[in-house]
Amino acid sequence: MGIGTLSQSAGSDLTIGLVAALPAEIRCLTSLPIDVNTPFRVNQHLVAIVCGIGAKNAIRATQNLLYQDIQGLISWGTAGALSSELKSGDLVLPGIIQATNGRLYNTDSDWLKHLRQALKTTSIRVHSGLLVETNNILGSSQEKSCLKMRINDAIAADMETAAIIKTGQDNGLPVIAIRAIIDQLDDRLPVEILKHTDQFGNPGITNILVEFIRKPQLLTSLIRLSIAMRAATSTLRSVATGTNETFMYMH
Repeated sequence: MGIGTLSQSAGSDLTIGLVAALPAEIRCLTSLPIDVNTPFRVNQHLVAIVCGIGAKNAIRATQNLLYQDIQGLISWGTAGALSSELKSGDLVLPGIIQATNGRLYNTDSDWLKHLRQALKTTSIRVHSGLLVETNNILGSSQEKSCLKMRINDAIAADMETAAIIKTGQDNGLPVIAIRAIIDQLDDRLPVEILKHTDQFGNPGITNILVEFIRKPQLLTSLIRLSIAMRAATSTLRSVATGTNETFMYMH
Protein backbone atom coordinates (compact mmCIF):
# COMPACT_ATOMS: atom_id res chain seq x y z
CA MET A 1 0.00 0.00 0.00
CA GLY A 2 1.30 3.48 -0.77
CA ILE A 3 1.33 6.53 1.50
CA GLY A 4 -2.17 7.47 0.36
CA THR A 5 -4.81 5.22 -1.13
CA LEU A 6 -7.33 5.77 -3.88
CA SER A 7 -10.84 5.75 -2.52
CA GLN A 8 -12.82 3.12 -4.39
CA SER A 9 -16.04 4.86 -3.35
CA ALA A 10 -14.94 8.10 -5.02
CA GLY A 11 -15.27 6.37 -8.41
CA SER A 12 -16.01 8.77 -11.23
CA ASP A 13 -15.01 11.84 -9.19
CA LEU A 14 -11.35 10.89 -9.09
CA THR A 15 -8.73 12.80 -11.06
CA ILE A 16 -5.31 11.24 -11.56
CA GLY A 17 -2.14 13.13 -12.46
CA LEU A 18 0.29 11.59 -14.95
CA VAL A 19 3.90 12.66 -15.51
CA ALA A 20 5.91 11.69 -18.58
CA ALA A 21 9.32 12.88 -19.67
CA LEU A 22 8.76 12.86 -23.44
CA PRO A 23 5.97 13.97 -25.79
CA ALA A 24 6.29 10.59 -27.56
CA GLU A 25 5.25 8.87 -24.34
CA ILE A 26 2.16 11.04 -23.88
CA ARG A 27 1.12 10.54 -27.50
CA CYS A 28 0.35 6.95 -26.54
CA LEU A 29 -2.60 8.39 -24.60
CA THR A 30 -3.94 11.19 -26.76
CA SER A 31 -3.85 12.84 -30.17
CA LEU A 32 -4.44 16.27 -28.61
CA PRO A 33 -1.80 18.99 -29.11
CA ILE A 34 0.81 18.82 -26.36
CA ASP A 35 2.40 21.83 -24.67
CA VAL A 36 5.38 20.79 -22.56
CA ASN A 37 5.54 21.82 -18.89
CA THR A 38 1.81 22.61 -18.95
CA PRO A 39 -0.86 20.36 -17.40
CA PHE A 40 -3.62 19.37 -19.80
CA ARG A 41 -6.68 17.18 -19.46
CA VAL A 42 -6.53 13.91 -21.40
CA ASN A 43 -10.03 12.95 -20.36
CA GLN A 44 -12.47 13.25 -17.48
CA HIS A 45 -10.20 11.41 -15.07
CA LEU A 46 -6.67 12.13 -16.24
CA VAL A 47 -4.51 15.28 -16.20
CA ALA A 48 -1.06 14.89 -17.78
CA ILE A 49 2.13 16.88 -18.09
CA VAL A 50 5.31 16.44 -20.15
CA CYS A 51 8.27 17.37 -17.97
CA GLY A 52 11.44 16.60 -19.91
CA ILE A 53 14.15 14.14 -18.92
CA GLY A 54 15.53 14.11 -15.38
CA ALA A 55 14.61 14.32 -11.71
CA LYS A 56 14.53 18.11 -11.40
CA ASN A 57 12.12 18.39 -14.29
CA ALA A 58 9.97 15.60 -12.81
CA ILE A 59 9.78 17.31 -9.42
CA ARG A 60 8.73 20.61 -10.97
CA ALA A 61 6.08 18.94 -13.11
CA THR A 62 4.69 16.91 -10.21
CA GLN A 63 4.45 20.03 -8.06
CA ASN A 64 2.59 21.69 -10.91
CA LEU A 65 0.08 18.84 -11.02
CA LEU A 66 -0.63 19.21 -7.31
CA TYR A 67 -2.58 22.38 -8.14
CA GLN A 68 -4.95 20.30 -10.31
CA ASP A 69 -6.73 18.70 -7.32
CA ILE A 70 -5.47 15.22 -8.15
CA GLN A 71 -6.00 12.16 -5.96
CA GLY A 72 -3.19 9.97 -7.30
CA LEU A 73 -0.07 10.02 -9.48
CA ILE A 74 1.29 7.90 -12.31
CA SER A 75 4.90 7.90 -13.48
CA TRP A 76 4.36 7.04 -17.15
CA GLY A 77 6.81 6.28 -19.90
CA THR A 78 9.82 4.15 -20.71
CA ALA A 79 12.77 2.57 -18.91
CA GLY A 80 15.94 0.61 -19.53
CA ALA A 81 16.25 -3.06 -18.62
CA LEU A 82 18.65 -4.23 -15.92
CA SER A 83 17.66 -7.88 -16.26
CA SER A 84 18.23 -10.14 -19.24
CA GLU A 85 14.67 -11.43 -18.81
CA LEU A 86 13.22 -8.07 -19.87
CA LYS A 87 12.84 -7.40 -23.59
CA SER A 88 11.96 -4.27 -25.55
CA GLY A 89 8.23 -3.72 -25.22
CA ASP A 90 7.88 -5.52 -21.90
CA LEU A 91 5.99 -3.68 -19.17
CA VAL A 92 7.34 -2.93 -15.70
CA LEU A 93 4.94 -2.28 -12.81
CA PRO A 94 7.42 -1.87 -9.96
CA GLY A 95 6.41 -2.43 -6.37
CA ILE A 96 9.47 -0.62 -5.01
CA ILE A 97 11.43 2.39 -6.27
CA GLN A 98 15.00 3.07 -5.14
CA ALA A 99 16.39 6.59 -5.37
CA THR A 100 20.06 7.32 -5.99
CA ASN A 101 20.48 8.12 -2.27
CA GLY A 102 19.34 4.59 -1.43
CA ARG A 103 15.91 5.55 -0.10
CA LEU A 104 13.12 3.10 -0.93
CA TYR A 105 9.55 4.01 -1.87
CA ASN A 106 6.62 1.60 -2.09
CA THR A 107 4.13 2.10 -4.90
CA ASP A 108 0.42 1.64 -4.16
CA SER A 109 -0.13 -2.12 -3.98
CA ASP A 110 -3.94 -2.09 -4.29
CA TRP A 111 -3.82 0.14 -7.35
CA LEU A 112 -1.21 -2.11 -8.98
CA LYS A 113 -3.25 -5.21 -8.18
CA HIS A 114 -6.24 -3.64 -9.90
CA LEU A 115 -4.11 -2.78 -12.94
CA ARG A 116 -2.49 -6.22 -13.20
CA GLN A 117 -5.91 -7.83 -13.14
CA ALA A 118 -7.05 -5.68 -16.05
CA LEU A 119 -3.88 -6.48 -18.01
CA LYS A 120 -4.60 -10.21 -17.90
CA THR A 121 -6.85 -9.69 -20.91
CA THR A 122 -3.90 -8.42 -22.97
CA SER A 123 -0.80 -10.12 -24.39
CA ILE A 124 1.58 -7.72 -22.60
CA ARG A 125 4.50 -9.28 -20.73
CA VAL A 126 4.32 -7.74 -17.27
CA HIS A 127 7.15 -7.68 -14.72
CA SER A 128 7.16 -6.64 -11.08
CA GLY A 129 10.21 -5.79 -9.01
CA LEU A 130 12.59 -3.00 -8.12
CA LEU A 131 12.95 0.08 -10.35
CA VAL A 132 16.04 2.16 -9.61
CA GLU A 133 16.79 5.81 -10.28
CA THR A 134 19.75 6.84 -12.39
CA ASN A 135 21.07 10.35 -12.89
CA ASN A 136 22.24 9.69 -16.44
CA ILE A 137 21.23 7.71 -19.48
CA LEU A 138 22.86 4.28 -19.27
CA GLY A 139 24.34 4.12 -22.73
CA SER A 140 26.30 0.87 -22.57
CA SER A 141 25.72 -2.65 -21.36
CA GLN A 142 28.71 -2.16 -19.04
CA GLU A 143 27.01 0.76 -17.28
CA LYS A 144 23.82 -1.26 -16.85
CA SER A 145 25.73 -4.30 -15.59
CA CYS A 146 27.64 -2.18 -13.06
CA LEU A 147 24.39 -0.76 -11.70
CA LYS A 148 22.91 -4.26 -11.58
CA MET A 149 25.94 -5.48 -9.61
CA ARG A 150 25.44 -2.71 -7.06
CA ILE A 151 21.69 -3.26 -6.78
CA ASN A 152 21.17 -6.93 -7.54
CA ASP A 153 17.38 -6.91 -7.17
CA ALA A 154 16.89 -4.13 -9.72
CA ILE A 155 15.11 -5.09 -12.94
CA ALA A 156 14.92 -1.67 -14.64
CA ALA A 157 16.03 1.94 -14.36
CA ASP A 158 14.74 5.38 -15.23
CA MET A 159 15.49 9.00 -14.35
CA GLU A 160 12.14 10.37 -13.17
CA THR A 161 10.07 7.92 -11.14
CA ALA A 162 11.88 8.30 -7.81
CA ALA A 163 11.41 12.08 -7.94
CA ILE A 164 7.73 11.69 -8.85
CA ILE A 165 6.95 9.21 -6.09
CA LYS A 166 8.83 11.22 -3.44
CA THR A 167 6.99 14.41 -4.32
CA GLY A 168 3.65 12.64 -4.51
CA GLN A 169 4.02 10.74 -1.26
CA ASP A 170 5.31 13.83 0.54
CA ASN A 171 1.92 15.30 -0.34
CA GLY A 172 -0.06 12.25 0.78
CA LEU A 173 -0.83 10.84 -2.66
CA PRO A 174 -0.75 7.21 -3.82
CA VAL A 175 1.70 6.70 -6.69
CA ILE A 176 2.38 3.96 -9.23
CA ALA A 177 4.79 3.65 -12.13
CA ILE A 178 3.90 2.28 -15.56
CA ARG A 179 7.08 1.87 -17.60
CA ALA A 180 7.70 0.07 -20.89
CA ILE A 181 11.18 -1.21 -21.69
CA ILE A 182 13.14 0.35 -24.55
CA ASP A 183 16.73 -0.87 -24.35
CA GLN A 184 17.57 -4.37 -23.19
CA LEU A 185 20.42 -5.18 -20.82
CA ASP A 186 22.94 -5.87 -23.60
CA ASP A 187 21.85 -3.03 -25.88
CA ARG A 188 24.16 -0.11 -26.57
CA LEU A 189 22.43 3.23 -27.01
CA PRO A 190 23.81 5.64 -29.65
CA VAL A 191 24.97 8.23 -27.12
CA GLU A 192 26.72 10.15 -29.88
CA ILE A 193 23.24 10.85 -31.28
CA LEU A 194 21.39 11.21 -27.98
CA LYS A 195 23.72 13.98 -26.82
CA HIS A 196 22.33 16.09 -29.66
CA THR A 197 18.73 15.73 -28.51
CA ASP A 198 17.15 18.08 -26.00
CA GLN A 199 15.35 17.17 -22.76
CA PHE A 200 12.15 16.47 -24.70
CA GLY A 201 13.79 14.20 -27.26
CA ASN A 202 13.90 16.77 -30.07
CA PRO A 203 16.92 16.18 -32.33
CA GLY A 204 19.53 18.72 -33.37
CA ILE A 205 19.51 17.71 -37.02
CA THR A 206 22.71 19.45 -38.14
CA ASN A 207 24.84 18.01 -35.35
CA ILE A 208 23.37 14.55 -35.86
CA LEU A 209 24.16 14.65 -39.58
CA VAL A 210 27.76 15.51 -38.69
CA GLU A 211 27.89 12.48 -36.39
CA PHE A 212 26.58 10.25 -39.20
CA ILE A 213 29.31 11.54 -41.51
CA ARG A 214 31.93 10.77 -38.88
CA LYS A 215 30.48 7.38 -37.93
CA PRO A 216 28.09 5.95 -40.57
CA GLN A 217 27.59 2.86 -38.42
CA LEU A 218 25.58 4.99 -35.99
CA LEU A 219 22.65 4.74 -38.39
CA THR A 220 22.27 1.07 -37.54
CA SER A 221 22.22 1.85 -33.83
CA LEU A 222 19.64 4.57 -34.38
CA ILE A 223 17.41 2.21 -36.37
CA ARG A 224 17.60 -0.37 -33.56
CA LEU A 225 16.69 2.30 -31.01
CA SER A 226 13.77 3.41 -33.15
CA ILE A 227 12.47 -0.17 -33.37
CA ALA A 228 12.81 -0.58 -29.59
CA MET A 229 11.02 2.72 -28.97
CA ARG A 230 8.16 1.62 -31.22
CA ALA A 231 7.85 -1.59 -29.21
CA ALA A 232 7.74 0.37 -25.96
CA THR A 233 5.20 2.92 -27.13
CA SER A 234 3.06 0.16 -28.62
CA THR A 235 2.93 -1.43 -25.18
CA LEU A 236 1.96 1.88 -23.56
CA ARG A 237 -0.86 2.28 -26.08
CA SER A 238 -2.03 -1.23 -25.27
CA VAL A 239 -2.03 -0.41 -21.56
CA ALA A 240 -4.11 2.70 -22.21
CA THR A 241 -6.69 0.84 -24.30
CA GLY A 242 -6.55 -2.70 -22.93
CA THR A 243 -7.13 -1.80 -19.29
CA ASN A 244 -10.37 0.01 -20.07
CA GLU A 245 -9.18 3.10 -18.17
CA THR A 246 -8.64 1.19 -14.93
CA PHE A 247 -5.08 2.50 -14.73
CA MET A 248 -6.53 6.01 -14.35
CA TYR A 249 -8.68 5.35 -11.34
CA MET A 250 -10.11 2.61 -9.18
CA HIS A 251 -13.83 1.91 -9.54
